[in-house]
Amino acid sequence: TISPEAGVLGGKENVLVDITITAHKQFKESELVFACELKGRTTPLLLAIQAIAEGAQISCNVSSVDFGEVVVNESSSREVTIVNQTAMDCWMQTYILHFPACRPSSGTSRTGRLSALRFSQPAQTRHHQGLLKGMLSAGHGAAFTVEPSAGRLSPHGSLGVRVSACSDMWGKYSDWLVCKVDGDTLLEVPIFYTVTGCPLRFRIADNSDTPHVAKLNFANHVASSAPIERLLHIVNPSWYDIRIDWRVFLEDAGEEGDQLIDVNVRLGDPFPVITSDNQLMERESQHSDARPLVGVRVVTHQGVETEQPFQIKDRQMIVPAGGEMRAVVRFTPGQCLSQTCKALAMGYLSLDASPQDHVHRWDGFEACPMQLHLSGGKEEMGLSVEDMDDEPWTISADHVLSNPEGTTLCRVLVVSNNTPAKRKIQISSSSPFELLAMSSSGDNNTLLLAPHGRATVCLGLKLNPAWLSTAVQVSQQAHDSSYSISGQRAKSLMCLGQLSLVDGSSSKDHAVKLLVNLPQLQASEDWIDFGPLPVGKSCQKLVVLKNVSSSSAQFTVEPTGGDSSRACCVEVEPSTGVVACLSPESPSITPTCLLTLVYTPQQESALNSTLKITVEPCGQPLFVKLHGEGLFDQNTEN
Repeated sequence: TISPEAGVLGGKENVLVDITITAHKQFKESELVFACELKGRTTPLLLAIQAIAEGAQISCNVSSVDFGEVVVNESSSREVTIVNQTAMDCWMQTYILHFPACRPSSGTSRTGRLSALRFSQPAQTRHHQGLLKGMLSAGHGAAFTVEPSAGRLSPHGSLGVRVSACSDMWGKYSDWLVCKVDGDTLLEVPIFYTVTGCPLRFRIADNSDTPHVAKLNFANHVASSAPIERLLHIVNPSWYDIRIDWRVFLEDAGEEGDQLIDVNVRLGDPFPVITSDNQLMERESQHSDARPLVGVRVVTHQGVETEQPFQIKDRQMIVPAGGEMRAVVRFTPGQCLSQTCKALAMGYLSLDASPQDHVHRWDGFEACPMQLHLSGGKEEMGLSVEDMDDEPWTISADHVLSNPEGTTLCRVLVVSNNTPAKRKIQISSSSPFELLAMSSSGDNNTLLLAPHGRATVCLGLKLNPAWLSTAVQVSQQAHDSSYSISGQRAKSLMCLGQLSLVDGSSSKDHAVKLLVNLPQLQASEDWIDFGPLPVGKSCQKLVVLKNVSSSSAQFTVEPTGGDSSRACCVEVEPSTGVVACLSPESPSITPTCLLTLVYTPQQESALNSTLKITVEPCGQPLFVKLHGEGLFDQNTEN
């Protein structure tokens, strides 16, 4: 359009003409000609205009989305900003090119997004666990989501996008965040995601922090006794068959202060496939480069590789995808070189599947191995004590609190006579444990054992809230070693006792240990500043309580210290409640409770107080310092 389209131009005058070009489609270059007819002139005055109509142009505030190193089965998120470089209003679509997360089922709410997995409510634990498994159901080992996946970009505006990642298999993943406008790809942002750790886990209690590490104690046995076997269940929640090659390293006693390293030189594949007829078959390389013929590895000395006295029956096993496998661990007491033997079994992981595009996976010595700490001993007394239950003797504090009248916890022990003679054993237990029943018993806690016979002993402990409170107090006193508090992230009350066996001049003590998991809460904030606030006005702050223990926690919030009357200007909702414990089925999801703090000053004064969060039963209290200031303004005075 031209404005004005007509007019009168006097002698030696100038006129300013506005020319506006509106492009309805994109074109590279075009020439427009405008004709201006002059009265008294036969030929018009021609004006040629060249124009280029460009489409939308967008950019990103980062050159790449790099998640760094993330432990397997943990989720992570990054924020990026898409900027519209033009004055055009456009509709943008974003998606992941290679590893998009599978869409949840039709019954799944849109609120169950990946970013909510970090702080989930206990009632939603199973839902989120299923959501994570569904997002990884494509079987790539990792998945990415983009939120929002589409949006409108205003002229010279911007749009924030959250890129979230989850995984169930180690590897170095690379992908692209693709941004399209009107069907054209205008931006591709590279994504880098390195996942470390071990996807396999032992199905055993009290190893939620390190599920790929376990301890197995065979106790003491007579040197002439037959080998003892234990079963361990290994769970594979991933979508890949994983092969484990076990190596057992027996601890050797070196001189104090020695720091040894091992220089291992290998030829060919360190972990070849063992066929059904015990033939060795080297694997094809999983990488673009061929596997080196000779390898050198320098590591900290872990012990001497051996198969005695500890042995894993199947040195090589395959744990199927989504399944589990049983590992048989054997201990031969007669092969012990000392009274007590300790060893470390390392399970090196390998993938025999075909390599994938856009992901690099390492295996063998480079992958995070499974670790099994083994211990056992031999004795000459001819008596052995064995627990009937392989699981540790563990109870949660909330279970004790829920039974005010008391609960008697029982443990059945088997005492074996490994000699060809009859045995008359005096048996006793140390406090707080007591003998409840015995088979083949005589008078005065006497145990009668036939040659190569066995008898059962029921050892018990009566637990009630009063006992728990007293035991926690005693654990804080240095003179009594029967009770102690252990653990860093999650606290446990450890109760130590022993079962004593006396046969004439010979005696044997069997250690008994009870773990009571105490509740432990963590607060997201320990200092809150409400700032200056007019009298009568309100300010709201949030505090997240997380339960990092295996016992549910009852909490009570009350003001303490400072001016309690001014602290009353702070309302806390809820002031009491219960935070559920960690679930063994989903140890990576931490139960939480959200506290809402509302500060409403009633007078012109400063707030300097502390909120005390009491944790029961017998948990460590938390303290949150509160600061604020009430002010009068003109509206308040009127």
